[in-house]
Amino acid sequence: MHRETNGIHGQSNPVLTIVPPGEVHAKPLHSSFFFTCKADVEQENQVQDLKWISPTNEEIPEVENRSLRVYTEDVFDGVGKNLFFLELLQNDTGTYQCTARYAGNLMLEASVRIDPYLPITWVDAPTEQYATAEQQGAKITCIVRANPSATVDWHRKGKVITTGYGNQRFRVTSEGIIINGVKEEDEGAYTCRALVSETGELQETVINFAIYRAPEWVQEPEDVTGTEGEALEIECIAKGRPDPTYKWINDENANLHDKDGYSVDKYGKLKISRLSRFDEGLLTCVAENDANNGRIEKQIKLTVNIRPQIVEYQNVSIPTDKVVSIECKANGKPLPKIEFRKLSNAEPFVAGAQPRDHRITVKSTEQGDVTVGTLTITNTLRTDDGLYGCWATNEGGQAYRNGHIEVQFAPSFHSMSNRLQYNSWEGKPVNLSCIAEAIPNATYTWYLRTDQEIRPGQDPNLRIVRDKDRSILQVTPADLIYYTQYRCVARNIHGYEASTMELKEAYPPGRIDQAIPKIVTANTITWEFVGPREDHGMETNAYVVQFKKRGGSSWERASTKVWPVGTLYIVEDLEPSSTYDFQFAARNSVGQGQWSEKMAITMREEGPPLRPTILDEAKEEGFKESSSSDRYELRWQVPQNNGEEITEFEIFYYEVDPLMQDGRIIRWNKAGSETRKSVPHPGRLMYVLERLRPDTYYKIELRARNVIGPSEPDTLVIRTGYGKHVGAIRQASASVSTGVIIGIIVVILVLALVVIDIVRYKRSSGKKGVLATCLAKSKSHRTKDKAANSNDAVKPEEENMLQEKHAAAK
Repeated sequence: MHRETNGIHGQSNPVLTIVPPGEVHAKPLHSSFFFTCKADVEQENQVQDLKWISPTNEEIPEVENRSLRVYTEDVFDGVGKNLFFLELLQNDTGTYQCTARYAGNLMLEASVRIDPYLPITWVDAPTEQYATAEQQGAKITCIVRANPSATVDWHRKGKVITTGYGNQRFRVTSEGIIINGVKEEDEGAYTCRALVSETGELQETVINFAIYRAPEWVQEPEDVTGTEGEALEIECIAKGRPDPTYKWINDENANLHDKDGYSVDKYGKLKISRLSRFDEGLLTCVAENDANNGRIEKQIKLTVNIRPQIVEYQNVSIPTDKVVSIECKANGKPLPKIEFRKLSNAEPFVAGAQPRDHRITVKSTEQGDVTVGTLTITNTLRTDDGLYGCWATNEGGQAYRNGHIEVQFAPSFHSMSNRLQYNSWEGKPVNLSCIAEAIPNATYTWYLRTDQEIRPGQDPNLRIVRDKDRSILQVTPADLIYYTQYRCVARNIHGYEASTMELKEAYPPGRIDQAIPKIVTANTITWEFVGPREDHGMETNAYVVQFKKRGGSSWERASTKVWPVGTLYIVEDLEPSSTYDFQFAARNSVGQGQWSEKMAITMREEGPPLRPTILDEAKEEGFKESSSSDRYELRWQVPQNNGEEITEFEIFYYEVDPLMQDGRIIRWNKAGSETRKSVPHPGRLMYVLERLRPDTYYKIELRARNVIGPSEPDTLVIRTGYGKHVGAIRQASASVSTGVIIGIIVVILVLALVVIDIVRYKRSSGKKGVLATCLAKSKSHRTKDKAANSNDAVKPEEENMLQEKHAAAK
């Protein structure tokens, strides 16, 4: 940029520049904007006292916190100052000067004029306006305010509307259009346009003008029923021009919109937040607008249902073999139906006599403002005792309550255990228990030797304890006289029942009758016991064995092992080929019985393991069904190792076919090659056989092996399940079988012809057979063709020699 020079140190003319440029700026009222004044000089440090001056010749302050509407602040780069207007007002009109001193005495200045104007504002121009048909002086209003003033014109359907439009019925004024004799053809969209030539501003609004139409029902309200305590909404929808307004009134002509809990939306829907029985009655929906006859109304009836409430349902108590009735009373609107059900049953009782139990009848009657349901049971039984539910139901909902029919009866020891004998020893206390079922509850009396009543505190060795619904007699047999009979008597108002028990002195069991060595291996013996015959009233709960190696330590230092009854009675870790002495005794809660006669067993030499046990078992048909079509999970139990540790388990499996006789499988015939698998031990006691054929029988053999050899096998036949492609597999198998058969037939025929040729050759002195003749002819043809191609024919003698050689070879 070229500058002219002046006399100050020979530099170009310094100036102040205002942006945005322009001497006059028209700005809309209440808008926000700013101007920037910058010094365009070569030596910016020579600029001093740069400021903005208002139209009233006052310096505009610099405010950091922006608390003023008009203020200044320094620019971020160079030398300059911004002038901010946060909201332009009409009194901000005027010229604003930017001044500064340069190089000590040169005054610089620039100015800009701000002319505020009022933008186009729609003062009164509703987008929806109405008039009645044939109305005189109907008005479409469009009032605009602007400064400078705006020019307003009208347009409709692409044409300008002026006074005289519409057969002289339209007159345009400064506030809108006046229409005389409104017609339906006048309805539609009118565009009101405002223009300000001084600012170039243009705005327009579209006004929809319509003729009033009285409301018509779109959805009339109808009689409605609600439930007390619930919310309710009632629709009332009408159409008209303008859109109708709504109100709901009750039979007292009160506006429901003003009532607590009621509201009416602009679409006519009445909402009641929580119905009360007092809301019931006649309601009227009114829809109205400003059209002639612009009011319609519809009256409906609101019915409020009241949920059932059970007001009376009392428990009853009755002895057996009597008649009992239990009543359930409930109110509500409408009156509810009543239903009974015993809580231990799934189905409710039906009205009248019950099909499965004619002793029970149900009836229901209406008595004033309640429904009374009655459940009656004749010839009451103990099983009738229990909770009976009463359900009262109407359109408003359901109420429920339980009632108890208590059937009273004399005491019974039916549910008491059949234990009539108790045992004790060494003066240990024992509890004799007496439990009676009874309603009302029974009282208990105890008797010594059935006739001597035992009273509390009478004998310290006889103590009576009441524990909930039972009575316990605690006997401490300090003397033999307490080992005797005791009698418990339970009584209530309906009768009594007695139970006699006996307390006996208990002893250890007698000798074991027999100890049988069931399984003897090189290092283990599995035993089986018989007896003892004498248990002295106490069950045997364990067996004891003492054993020692013959020629070894004394019995005082012998090994001892105790087995609880019902477990596996096995002695382990014995030495192969050694002889052991054994003695046995039985135990019960009292103590241990006498030792049995001693027994000597000589252990076997080390050998293969015993046979393992496959955990699956075959069905009665002789095989186990597999749930899978192509795999089977084999599991087994480890056998005794017979002196040497088991190193592995061997699994053999192969296809088998059943041989049937009289509809039963009598044997399995091997039908495929064996597959062998080995499972190291110790390890998992299972193996999955995979890639099996669907619907096929397989025989599985399982052996345990140690360093001496394999065990006897445990076997199982399985049948795999049906696969998805069993039919295709069977068809393929059938096709293969047919092909094999055809191949076999062809081979047999060829062999027969060869034999015939050889026999014929020998019997006919070299005469050719069928195959030799065919082969010779074929050979001759091939030789002739070759000779013809090479122009070197084979002599007859050579051909004969070839044929003879071929026949001899055959």
